[in-house]
Amino acid sequence: MKQLTWLIFILYLFITGCSTERPIYVISSSPHLQLPFKASKFFGFFDKNGINLQLDSVENSDSLLRFLNFSKYSVVLTDLKTARKLEKLSSKWQQICTIALKRNKEKPIIGEKEKFVLLMRDSLLKRHKDAVKLVEGWNYGVDLLKDPAVVKLLSAKEVPYRFFHCGK
Repeated sequence: MKQLTWLIFILYLFITGCSTERPIYVISSSPHLQLPFKASKFFGFFDKNGINLQLDSVENSDSLLRFLNFSKYSVVLTDLKTARKLEKLSSKWQQICTIALKRNKEKPIIGEKEKFVLLMRDSLLKRHKDAVKLVEGWNYGVDLLKDPAVVKLLSAKEVPYRFFHCGK
């Protein structure tokens, strides 16, 4: 009986202890900003690299600051103005790169509300491998979105952003 108890206990530890995968929660001020991540996720990039990516969005950048739960999210995709507010509120957030510009009839508009950035929380930056894979997944998604069929598959509407590689 004692051996059976130990066997069940070891089996329980094996099942629950094998998953070291911690989810990476991403929030954005627009669902369209997530398209590169969605494309990479759809084509299996994050699964192949052992990253559990969870995507959430809010309707605009103003509600992003009210909605943001500082303990859950480790990545924010938002406009530059909101990013600066977030960095002032907490030193745990760092701007990593510019990810997009808002389009106006195929011409990018440049301003704080039209330039979009990726911010990472310091806890994710300490997980260097996951942070690098996240950026690689973004870049892979930007490349995938160059194909109009992928854009149509992931979004029924025209994409109002011009996406950029992060860190290149």
